[in-house]
Amino acid sequence: MSYTYLFLYRGLMTKEKRIGTMNELRVVAGLMEYGEVSVPYGDCSRYDCILDIDNRLIRIQIKTARRKNDNSFIIPCGSATHIGGGQCLHKAYTKDEAEYIASEYLGRLYLIPTGEFSSQVTLSFAYPENGANGMVKLEENYRIENVLGIAE
Repeated sequence: MSYTYLFLYRGLMTKEKRIGTMNELRVVAGLMEYGEVSVPYGDCSRYDCILDIDNRLIRIQIKTARRKNDNSFIIPCGSATHIGGGQCLHKAYTKDEAEYIASEYLGRLYLIPTGEFSSQVTLSFAYPENGANGMVKLEENYRIENVLGIAE
């Protein structure tokens, strides 16, 4: 592949693709704080990278988080394929594809165990004031250091 092609591809990248690529770079850079990171060549692997922590290989799919409101944000837990006619086919990632879904939000890394949620998860910074805590997933429980049991 020539440098000219890479330059032209950058110019043709959609806004969504650019946002996703920048998120992947932030996540990979953050993961490097915890161990070695390998990225498969190409764009059609079942995972986006492998984190090697003390010879433990962890396959990771990287997704872009988005703000829901002042107290929470959403991380997709699957892929979407546009099949035409305005329709979209959603597929949750499985443990056969990756052990975790990783995302970065406001400078923090989060890991979601694959298969724990079907299409997406909403993480909150605090319980709601109305006391409805039953379905709330606190973001601190999904911070990389808490999920992997690593001291900050």
